Amino acid sequence: MEKYYNLLEQNETGFTLIEHIIALSILTIIISLIVPVSFQRLDQMNDRQFLQLFSNDLLYTQNLAFHYPLDDVRLKLNKNNYAILIGFQNRVIVQRQLPKGWEINNDEIKQISFNKLGTVLKPGTVTIRTENNHYDIILPFGKGRERIVKR
Repeated sequence: MEKYYNLLEQNETGFTLIEHIIALSILTIIISLIVPVSFQRLDQMNDRQFLQLFSNDLLYTQNLAFHYPLDDVRLKLNKNNYAILIGFQNRVIVQRQLPKGWEINNDEIKQISFNKLGTVLKPGTVTIRTENNHYDIILPFGKGRERIVKR
């Protein structure tokens, strides 16, 4: 009888099924709160990376205008892509596709070009719409770099 009593004491020290279910429920709630935050952060990083690429392409276009002052160097904007073109034959130097769900609103500016001194020829604003955000790319008068403003 004493051996049987010792076995009961050893079995009572474990967790019950209800305690396991409660622990797993709490863990599931914590994980479900963390995952959407991670996806939102990933979207922000993708936005930042592509806008940095666009900014670098603008700088590249401006530098090409220094080296090819007699040719027409420009960044042509389309709804879902953009391209850096050179010359009157529209030779494509770089062409980039926008990420899925993105769109360039090019009603105001169809192309961005610079003179031989690096000054933007037609200042204005280009709007890029993503799935979650709107970004204004402001091209100022003079030789200044563009500004990217999140709306």
